[in-house]
Amino acid sequence: MQNADLSQLSRLWIPCKCLFIALVIMAATSSLQAKVEEDEDHGMVEMIQTSQERIAETLDNTLGKVNEVLFKVLLFDVSGGLFKTELTDPDTGEVILDEETGEPVVDGPSVKFLVIFLALGAVFYSAYHRLVNVRMFGHAFKIVRGDYDHDEHEGDITPFRALTSALSATVGLGNIAGVALAMVTGGPGALFWMMFLGFFGMASKFHESTLAQMYRITNPDGSISGGPMFYLSQGLSEFGENWKPFAKAIAVLFAILCMGAAIGGGNMFQANQAFEGFFTTFVQPNLDGNIEAVRVQTSFGVGLIMAVIVGVVVIGGITRIGAATARILPFMATLYVGA
Repeated sequence: MQNADLSQLSRLWIPCKCLFIALVIMAATSSLQAKVEEDEDHGMVEMIQTSQERIAETLDNTLGKVNEVLFKVLLFDVSGGLFKTELTDPDTGEVILDEETGEPVVDGPSVKFLVIFLALGAVFYSAYHRLVNVRMFGHAFKIVRGDYDHDEHEGDITPFRALTSALSATVGLGNIAGVALAMVTGGPGALFWMMFLGFFGMASKFHESTLAQMYRITNPDGSISGGPMFYLSQGLSEFGENWKPFAKAIAVLFAILCMGAAIGGGNMFQANQAFEGFFTTFVQPNLDGNIEAVRVQTSFGVGLIMAVIVGVVVIGGITRIGAATARILPFMATLYVGA
């Protein structure tokens, strides 16, 4: 078989595979619905739902304590309640008191420490780098376009693939769900602050990416490793021997928190939204009853298929991730902007 034929077959393989997976899911949904109706008297569905509720309750109780501590440390109100006012009863005009503490109930905007810390850092980096987010914008396009690529340069992926790998984690969770949540929670004013922080935040991203390049390492097999874990550990260690334990500890802490963020924000939320969109569009209209029961059963199959597909890409490392996102992201970004 000639190379042209092999190339054509390789292009057809991915859409054929996706079609096959969709057919498998639809067939599994039909069989699962029949299975659910058959075994419903034996309490199988109730047992699965009870198990899920127990797991969710355990996670909520465990992570709730951790989140409570983090909330107090990172998200306390630096204004001291300056912008909060006491709520009054609209009928009597009297101040509403809390039933448990007896203190007046207050409401209003708060200024979170973490938001102010990140905002001031972004403004500082913009000034320190002399508005690099404006001055070097054209240069950034040239880099992504490949004007400075050379075969002898070190690295596992091209600048364009590095960009698509980074954007693949933001288009959707941040740009769609995050913006919608901010608008609903904070009102129209949230749009201004998102634009403000987005503009100055480019300088923070430039600073982080530069540090990652400075402190990246080359592994014995020729692959490249880098990121905050490395520049936190190596960069802070340059201040002296006394800094090394702290540098190592904070690098490990970042890695652990990054894994937690990847599991929650990077996987659970997006996988759940993808399943809900698929189920409500393609599966639920074809059901006559037992919608929740079929939803429980189908979620396992869809989750397993998604885990396998993601695993095939992720296990290949940044090289395979970059190759996949370089093909998917342009279509995804066009669809996002067009919609």
